Amino acid sequence: MRWKNLHGAYIEDDKKTENKTIIPRKYKKPLSNMKRQDLLRESKNDNTETIAEPTQIEQEKKDIKEEKKDIQKIMTQIIKKVLEQKINLTLEQILDISSQFINQLQNFSDEGNNSINVQKSCT
Repeated sequence: MRWKNLHGAYIEDDKKTENKTIIPRKYKKPLSNMKRQDLLRESKNDNTETIAEPTQIEQEKKDIKEEKKDIQKIMTQIIKKVLEQKINLTLEQILDISSQFINQLQNFSDEGNNSINVQKSCT
């Protein structure tokens, strides 16, 4: 004998062994045409609203990337000027300057990420 339990799964009774095996439902019940059309209308309306403009957080991320690029351009210009002037720097001094610059970039990126995280938590 086959019957449904409360969760919608089919249960079969084996009269010989008296064991009950549960067969799960494979598919959900199909939606009626009216419900299906309503869902399609809602999804079409949702698509038009989401395409409109990038959010403020995405814009700030782009601004941070642009500022990083500007900083990198400035640093390359400084390095070029140093090389053009042929200032006698030891390798250790050059490494110190570059490590300081990298630390500043990391601090800058950390500050940008923190401000974005704060705005996400506020919204």
